[in-house]
Amino acid sequence: MSKNFDFDYWCLKNKIPEQTKKYIENIRESPPSRNVQSGPKNVRGNYPSKKMGCTIQFESHTVELAAIYLKEYNNEIKEFYDQPPSIPIKYKKNGQSKGMRYTPDFFVIEDDKAGWEEWKTEEDLIRLEEKNPNRYYKDTNGQWRCPPGEEYAKKYGLFFRVRSSSEIDENLYNNTIFLEDYLRYNIEVDDITVNTIISTVTLEPGIKLDKLIKSLGEEYVDSIYHLIVSNELFVDLKNEMLGSRMFPPPIYPDELTAKAFNYSISKTQEQRPEIIDIKIGNKINWDGRSFTIANIGETTITLISQDDNQQIDLPHNSFEELLQNGKVKLDKIGENTNKDNEKINEILSKASPEAMEIATKRYEEIVPILNGKNPNTDTPPRTLRNWVSNYREAEKVFGNGYVGLLPRHKDKGNKMPQIHQRTRELMEEIIETDYENTKQKNKNSVYQKFRIECEKQGLEPSSYKTFINEINKRPNYEKVKKREGSKASYPYEPPLRLDQNTPKHGNRPFEICHIDHTQMDIELVNSITRENMGKPWVTFMTDAFSRRLLGIYLTFDEPSYRSIMMVVRECVRRFNRLPQNFVIDGGKEFHSIYFDSFLARYECIKKTRPPSKSRFGNVIERLFGTTHSQLIYNLQGNTQATKKVRQITKGTNPKNKAIWTLEELYTVLCEWGYELYDTTPHPALSQTPRDAFNDGMVYSGKRYSRLIRYDDQFKIDTLPSTQKGTAKVQPGRGVKIDKRYFWHDQFKNPEIEYTQVPVRYDPFNMGIAYVFVNKHWVKCISEYYSVFKNRTEKELKRASEELRQKQSPSKSAISAKKLANFLIQIEEKESKLLKQKKERAMENQNVIDKITGNPNVDEVNVTHEPPVFNDDLIDPNENSDTYEEF
Repeated sequence: MSKNFDFDYWCLKNKIPEQTKKYIENIRESPPSRNVQSGPKNVRGNYPSKKMGCTIQFESHTVELAAIYLKEYNNEIKEFYDQPPSIPIKYKKNGQSKGMRYTPDFFVIEDDKAGWEEWKTEEDLIRLEEKNPNRYYKDTNGQWRCPPGEEYAKKYGLFFRVRSSSEIDENLYNNTIFLEDYLRYNIEVDDITVNTIISTVTLEPGIKLDKLIKSLGEEYVDSIYHLIVSNELFVDLKNEMLGSRMFPPPIYPDELTAKAFNYSISKTQEQRPEIIDIKIGNKINWDGRSFTIANIGETTITLISQDDNQQIDLPHNSFEELLQNGKVKLDKIGENTNKDNEKINEILSKASPEAMEIATKRYEEIVPILNGKNPNTDTPPRTLRNWVSNYREAEKVFGNGYVGLLPRHKDKGNKMPQIHQRTRELMEEIIETDYENTKQKNKNSVYQKFRIECEKQGLEPSSYKTFINEINKRPNYEKVKKREGSKASYPYEPPLRLDQNTPKHGNRPFEICHIDHTQMDIELVNSITRENMGKPWVTFMTDAFSRRLLGIYLTFDEPSYRSIMMVVRECVRRFNRLPQNFVIDGGKEFHSIYFDSFLARYECIKKTRPPSKSRFGNVIERLFGTTHSQLIYNLQGNTQATKKVRQITKGTNPKNKAIWTLEELYTVLCEWGYELYDTTPHPALSQTPRDAFNDGMVYSGKRYSRLIRYDDQFKIDTLPSTQKGTAKVQPGRGVKIDKRYFWHDQFKNPEIEYTQVPVRYDPFNMGIAYVFVNKHWVKCISEYYSVFKNRTEKELKRASEELRQKQSPSKSAISAKKLANFLIQIEEKESKLLKQKKERAMENQNVIDKITGNPNVDEVNVTHEPPVFNDDLIDPNENSDTYEEF
């Protein structure tokens, strides 16, 4: 609910009946009736609404998220609720009465009315109208309607609206996203800065945004955007794009000046000479004579006179000079021949350069005949007569004889189908039913069935080659989808149609980021025992706009919320901010209450990619491939050889070649990602990610309101809590978290005893926890701190499971004391094993030294040199800690 909205006063002002008031109160107090779902093409997520003080779900980031932005920053809309309680609707389908529970997208409370809204794409509404016009239809005013919904809403004096994607102003939507940081937070701008900016714009109305930033300096950028949001500067947000670097928008002191300035420009354009459309077939007027543009060559333009068919070849420079002097104008006679010109353009657009060259040569040979003279050519007279006939026929039909001289080789031959129509229909039927199905029959088997069916029906079957050609003509996407499923057909799926104003990767740095994990193709060893530890998992966080790596985390653990927490910490440690949008996949680690609460706390939008649609995450998927090809596959112990398992020998087995430890690989990975990759030109950007990032930050502003301190408070915010979120303070023992008690001296206060307090724990150090008491977080110590210190949550779960299996089923509960004793036993056993292994290694080395004659050594050091890059490497001390588990 909105804190700034007085619902009782609203009901009183609008004379809302008591029944309707109670109904709306129930909607306001109810949680969302359903969780939005991901389909094959939609991106779902959560939007942190400042107006509502909670997160709002959306099922489409192109339609419903745009609707949320429209409501969030519209002062006439007081409140809006996603997925309100379902309502019963009744309608007729195929003459039968139907009834169902229906959940609209939003319930909206406006200044003077309230009701439901359903948002859909224009294409979906057209399809639904064709399917059942009794449920959705477009009225005479062009407004979509839902009669069943309107009928139910009318009972309570509410409205039911159907909103279409065609109502969304793409420019305004994208500009709202670009300016959202300035809309959410008030920025104080001193009077000197305001006067400097406004005076600069006043002296040059319509100054381009990039020029304004360059003239004032990057320290003024945030103030410029603040003045735009506060209406002290004017930009036409419906027709201009603030984030466009190619076409920066003009800036005006106010809207009135913008209108006056644009009016003067339009008047100036009316007085300019008319623009001649230089296309083959168009007619122009030159010195009172009408000409047709017959050909546009590399050096000359060929004109044909309409009076005497005279051909004139003008160099491009001469023709442009005639245009500039106004001597060549649009032929007024030809203004009413648009249809003919369209037909001529269609014919000429299908003609190849060779065909155009042939037509030009033919015209040059028949020009004397058209002018009543004898031709001087070796071409047979009969051929010349045919060309002249074709020329004059085309002149009568299209008003342009040149197109009649184009060769028509493609029209030659018998174009009539050679196969009987019934045979072709049977062929298509057999292909659709027998070939395009999940049985995946081969083509020959399907063809044999086709022949048998033809014999039964007394038809002549086509050849096998014709049958194969017919299969190959069918669209690959539909064909593969029917035979192998949607995942196999995904590479053939046509790309989504994006509006030219829709930025795929955002308009600025930190607008969109991608987080994902992958297992690296390299075997690692233990830093102490040098035993094989397997392959690590890496988590990347990358900026979509600049392709810059924002954070890297490496671990042996499979993807979990711990990996997300660490890569988010790394991002804030390096840049002191978080992105506006997080694009993630459907992994369960991304869909926990902990992660959603964290994003809501820092006002970040979560977008979930559709399942099995890698194109939605191509930015980070390609980065994984680049990391392996440029770095991992050049390190010893990489697992490329395992792709051919049967060819692996003991000498080529990556497990036997492994020399890198987790910490060493993490250091090199950071050096590569934060320096080498960061300073190498990216093929999609034509500049380095670092330069693209820095340029984008200058143009879009520093946005200081989104800065985050990398302090203890932030680290605590990134820690998980229990399922309940709170724990009771027990006198003399403290708070109990996962069967372990934690203590702090503030628990001695009688006012705190027996109270429920918020708790958090560190998954990488289960010896400590944090409790919120007396308006701040305090660090609590476990009762068995010496044992649980630096033990990870995953280690304790494994140990608990092993201990649970050892004890009897009747004593399944495991106390903290039992777990601590069990871990102490493991440590003692582990130290003995390490000592024995080291002693055996030394003894073996002594034997080898005696055989080879090498002197005895007390210690064997296993070292290797990391790869050296030509670029400057970052300071390894800047890298965050890497946690290694044994």
